[in-house]
Amino acid sequence: MGLRRLSVPPTSTVDARAERRSQLLSIARRRFEEDGFAGTSVSKIVREAGVAQGTFYLYFQSKESLFLELLDDLMEELRSGIKGVDPTSKAGVRDQLPGVIGRVLATVAEASAVASPPSASVAVAVQVMVVPGSSEACSV
Repeated sequence: MGLRRLSVPPTSTVDARAERRSQLLSIARRRFEEDGFAGTSVSKIVREAGVAQGTFYLYFQSKESLFLELLDDLMEELRSGIKGVDPTSKAGVRDQLPGVIGRVLATVAEASAVASPPSASVAVAVQVMVVPGSSEACSV
């Protein structure tokens, strides 16, 4: 029995798959933001992408797994916002906190928009934040 050659897909195929996956994620995120989780179906996502429903399942196991991936991405954005404090900066950690907190709140508001339709209370809470012990407001 001879050795079997492994076929490596051409770069253009790999790129096309990555683009299709990214397209599905982007459409799903927008649908979740506009229609909420319950109001978004795989059918709506693939219809907007212009692909067959089976194509969706080449990339994701289910709507739930796609949603969890989007939440993981948002959590990574949140973590990167928290890492925004530079302890060696001349501004000092306390002076950097309004910006960091603003980024965290903006990410949380975005995550809540993906999980359900945005509410006015979340939007207002994120619009202006007053830092305790300071007279400065941080708009995001």
